[in-house]
Amino acid sequence: MIKAIPKVGILDYGSGNIAALQQALKCISVESVVLTNKSELKNANYSHLILPGVGRFDMSMVTLHKYELVDSLKQVAKSGKYPILGICLGMHLMADFSFEGECEGLSLIPGEVKSLNSININPTPHMGWNKVFLNSL
Repeated sequence: MIKAIPKVGILDYGSGNIAALQQALKCISVESVVLTNKSELKNANYSHLILPGVGRFDMSMVTLHKYELVDSLKQVAKSGKYPILGICLGMHLMADFSFEGECEGLSLIPGEVKSLNSININPTPHMGWNKVFLNSL
């Protein structure tokens, strides 16, 4: 029996490096289709859905509302037809709220996204950019 190659839907709402994500999926022999509107989101035939995201929580939620994707995303999640993976900001958007914004999230995952600093985790994991210094050998 030949196993079907997964076909992953990637939601493109203008916040994420879609080309890099597609290339990564291609490297592991996973086909992908970019979804850009609510009709494609509801009617596409794929095995999984990825919600990528880079940027600001509020701006991304405003954009999802602008493109009328919020209700469609909620319907897809509620149907249980396929798993949804949120990457970076995409995962934040799936919660009820985020400390990074004022807007409500998608409420696909109950709870709030909080800053690690606000919950006193010590040491806080380092994330971000660093300066690199080259020392002569």
